[in-house]
Amino acid sequence: MEFVDYILIFPFNSVKEYLEILKPEVYIKSGNYTLDTINQEERRIIESYGGEIYLPKGIADMSTTKIIEKIKNIHNSN
Repeated sequence: MEFVDYILIFPFNSVKEYLEILKPEVYIKSGNYTLDTINQEERRIIESYGGEIYLPKGIADMSTTKIIEKIKNIHNSN
């Protein structure tokens, strides 16, 4: 994905401090969310500087949790 500059994995449940500092042009959340169900404080920060919130549709039967479980199972079986 050559169009992605950086990916950050946040160690905390709230990313508001990062959003206020980094001001990403695009903020991507799971397609399981809607604009009304995402963290409204995060939404307010992104919208305050004109950032875009993108909620991509998921792939059926595919989730981050399932991918992590698959990796753990492979690792544990070795």
